[in-house]
Amino acid sequence: MDPAFNDIIRCFDKDWPNNVPNAYKINGGPPTGVFDPSDERTYELLTGILTDLNNLFPDSIIHLGGDEVFTSCFDENPAIKTFMKEMKISTYSDLITYHILKTRDILANINANKQAIYWSNEDTFYMKYRTEDILMYWGHSASISTLKSTYPLN
Repeated sequence: MDPAFNDIIRCFDKDWPNNVPNAYKINGGPPTGVFDPSDERTYELLTGILTDLNNLFPDSIIHLGGDEVFTSCFDENPAIKTFMKEMKISTYSDLITYHILKTRDILANINANKQAIYWSNEDTFYMKYRTEDILMYWGHSASISTLKSTYPLN
């Protein structure tokens, strides 16, 4: 990983077993790093990435992930706790929601017509989305009614 990103990517290579050093896991597992939602440079980087993706791919949709965020990584950075206190964010779930919504606003500023797709399952039912966002559900079929009642407009 580029050392320039060390300050904004938490827990690189820490949460998943059998990691390839300095690389994302590609054999079906999610990436092994989490962006620091308290650092404005995260959003500068995401603005650049989303701008590039928007310019390269004219599709009307983009998948922004949104699941399997390992919040234990946030414990290693005291600045995150300070940020949460200043922003009156009480839980890591609320911090992830803050990050998702801020990233979604960045996308809307780049291309107001591009819809976002997010992963959804029982672990993400606390999230808040825009009504035009698409949820890609991969949870248990018994929870589909909860999905529908939690997000009736998505």
